[in-house]
Amino acid sequence: MQTTTKGFLFFFLIVVSLFSCRKDDTENILTPSQFDKEKREELGDLLRFAIAKDTTNFPVLPNTSPNNITYEYLKALYQGQLTDFLRNHPKLQYGDEWTKGKTWHLTILDKDDVMAFILPGGHFYISKGFLLALTKEEQIYYTMAFEVSLMNEKVLLSNLFNEYLLGELTHVLNGNVPANGVTIDSLARGIIDLTYDSDEVKEIDMHAVNLLCNSSLSAKTGIIHIVDTIDPSEHWLSTRPSWGGRENVTAIRNLPLFDWTECPESSINGNIRYKENVLDILE
Repeated sequence: MQTTTKGFLFFFLIVVSLFSCRKDDTENILTPSQFDKEKREELGDLLRFAIAKDTTNFPVLPNTSPNNITYEYLKALYQGQLTDFLRNHPKLQYGDEWTKGKTWHLTILDKDDVMAFILPGGHFYISKGFLLALTKEEQIYYTMAFEVSLMNEKVLLSNLFNEYLLGELTHVLNGNVPANGVTIDSLARGIIDLTYDSDEVKEIDMHAVNLLCNSSLSAKTGIIHIVDTIDPSEHWLSTRPSWGGRENVTAIRNLPLFDWTECPESSINGNIRYKENVLDILE
């Protein structure tokens, strides 16, 4: 009888211990609202370091001569104009500011695929093949504006929540490996293949149009050439599919503007700049 009682007590303590551990783990899992901009920046930095190590899946075009000319040109658009505007405009903050002075890096991947993606926190990647498929400054600016809007409007984040459990993302942030084996490296490989539905693409196209209108280019139709000339099976277009009017100039021009946006026609011609700083260097 004594042996039976001790055995029962031992079993009871094990069950209580396991339940307590499970309860603690659950309490430590971040909720969607806790993935604020600081956490998204932290996750983005971890992913950036993982991508830098994975030279097989993410070969980087060296930032050396003459490629440095292309890098500086693109950084001037992305860091010096687009993201500077987005991070400082009060109506694009939504009550939670990005870390001031933090660099959002731009990286060119040495791949022929038409690929571009952004990480939580603002680090932007684009392939050499995508850059060579474009011809105008407004087109690359539109691509950047689309990706940064995916990130800023939390569409990227919501798709991460759909693809991965909150516990998996929390463990990755904490440097732990959950039971099903999701790691920062597997997350880096998976994030590039997140696929958005056409309604999400239309919403983000609207934000991209507004960002383009608030640039020195002020041209709404940066997406038209991309949709018209690039095969829809290419990575960027297949994961960001058309909503039915994306290739139509009138439909793009009719996307609504924010009440604080003006979109005057610009006389600036970025074709020559793009040719000299990108096409002539990378071809």
